[in-house]
Amino acid sequence: MNIPLSVQRYRLVSLSLIVSALALLVPTVASAKKVACRPGIASVVLKSADVRFAVSPCGGGVESVKLLESQFDMRTDRTPKAVPAWAADKWKPGALELVGTWDAKWDPFRDRLIDLKVGQVALQVREPNEATATTLTTDNLDGFYDTDARWGVVHQSDDSVTLVWPDPQRVKSPIYLSKRYTLVKDRSRSLDVEIAVWNLGDSPAQFKLRHTISTWSDPTVEEGGLFAMLAGPPDLKSAAFHMADETVHLDINALKDAEPSEREAHGTPKWAATDSRYFILATLPGKGWGTGGGVAIHLHPSGVVESIVTSQGEALAAMAGGCVPAWYAKTWGGSSCEADFKRLGLDHRPHAPIDAAFLDKARIGAQGADKATVEAAIQRVQRRQVKAWQSQIYAGPKRIDYLRAIGGDVEEAIDFGWFGVIGRPLLMVMRFAHGFTGSWPLAIIILTVMVKALLWPVMGKSMKSMRKMQLLKPELDAIKKRLEKEAKAKGLDKPDPQELNKETFALYKRHGANPLGGCLPMFLQMPVYIALYRTIYSSVELYNQPLFMWITDLTQKDPYYALPVLLGAVMFVQQKIMPNPGGDDAQRKMLLYFMPIMFSFMMMSLPSGLTLYILVNTVLSIVQNLWLRREETQTKTA
Repeated sequence: MNIPLSVQRYRLVSLSLIVSALALLVPTVASAKKVACRPGIASVVLKSADVRFAVSPCGGGVESVKLLESQFDMRTDRTPKAVPAWAADKWKPGALELVGTWDAKWDPFRDRLIDLKVGQVALQVREPNEATATTLTTDNLDGFYDTDARWGVVHQSDDSVTLVWPDPQRVKSPIYLSKRYTLVKDRSRSLDVEIAVWNLGDSPAQFKLRHTISTWSDPTVEEGGLFAMLAGPPDLKSAAFHMADETVHLDINALKDAEPSEREAHGTPKWAATDSRYFILATLPGKGWGTGGGVAIHLHPSGVVESIVTSQGEALAAMAGGCVPAWYAKTWGGSSCEADFKRLGLDHRPHAPIDAAFLDKARIGAQGADKATVEAAIQRVQRRQVKAWQSQIYAGPKRIDYLRAIGGDVEEAIDFGWFGVIGRPLLMVMRFAHGFTGSWPLAIIILTVMVKALLWPVMGKSMKSMRKMQLLKPELDAIKKRLEKEAKAKGLDKPDPQELNKETFALYKRHGANPLGGCLPMFLQMPVYIALYRTIYSSVELYNQPLFMWITDLTQKDPYYALPVLLGAVMFVQQKIMPNPGGDDAQRKMLLYFMPIMFSFMMMSLPSGLTLYILVNTVLSIVQNLWLRREETQTKTA
């Protein structure tokens, strides 16, 4: 039967209108309302002897890390001003909190899929209080994460927890991201992490995994200080990564002006982290990460600092007849991989690779009717479409022995400055001194005395040279006056500089004096003193450790400024008796008063442990000066 062309066109238009109307009845991800899950959804706690980890189903990251050692039992409320009331308990007196964020989207150690290409998919969403599922269509499945970042807790025990996104108890999806955190017995501040992407759909998938470690620094608080060249403030937040034997470490001030090439690198790092002066949150990528990924550091206007590791591009084929994880089979049906593994005598994670030789052995060992069952299980296991990664996370103090224990050169995150090769041995000596004294203030004093004893000959030579120059000053003044008088007699404004230098060096030569003899030894010992300074300033061992009486934390300033004032008084005495190799009286008076006052003001805002070191070092310098004067007097008498 021939249908007129006008009728055909009418039917096509009508059909397209019907399809469009039906499409409007099917919700899309873009039209779905964003789900807020914090506050409201409780975290899962994993607790070791030293750390309490709170793993959050909101985003799958770590909401809280509390240090349980007595050293980190905080006596004061440390809640930042910007924190909402519902999150303030993290910073109340008690165990020290290391996670500086509170919004789930900024939790450290979170993972998500990016650049996901899987075609158009239909998600079935069934909330616990709903009898039927709602279908959401999307061609941007990774964008669904921005709408609903809730992970399902599919397994938990005292030492591990497994989460899955999207929550398989609520959402049927072709793609799932699973994540298992496990406490490590011999590393109480670490968690082993296993991540897997499952393709359970009938379309191939391409994707990357993005792992993010975050911290937060209040942008309204000014950072910096008078000693910023040598060391930043105690809580200057930073991000870092280590690759190709080089550590990139940028604090929030450096990040503001850093070029992309300075904060990004191609490849998978040994570790990536965010940290402060004394504490670190670090990830060490392991199996599965490959070499084609990348790492980058970012600073957000809100003050959030991120270290991001991105995997290389991955692909999974469409799954046809493969087994599915037990957490999926429980709600949506299918043959579980765990059951198939059990049939084959395997005690593996459902995403674990299976050696072909083992499967051949299972075939050979099957008897009678079991052969068909075993072969079916083998076929389902082989048809799995899953990609897995392994990593280790560390959350705790930047103690060099703790960091060395986890490997990966994470100890490079401790910033000893340019003289780290000197600073590390000094830290070992200080820790050794603490081992037999049991007191960190005494350990600082012993370390300072030992360094002073090692440098005693060098400093003694410097002081003797300055003393000799001081004794020659009257003769130098006489030479200058004589040459000035001769110059005036010749009608000149000033003496000939060459003649002045000639007679000056002739005087030095007659008395065996070296004008550089006082400066050069002091210059040579400066690296040691700077390294000692950085060692004390960077040592988490001193954190929250008392000095005496009102000074309860060696890493904090003296609240009543008694130590800085005492240091100023001692430095005044030092300047009073120190040899003055040259310069006029006005210059000497300026140094006599200006130096003690300047150091007193600087020490008022710096850690009391550092002030103790400078105080002890100054007292020892006075003792050395008096000793050398005594030797000089005895030599003259003899």
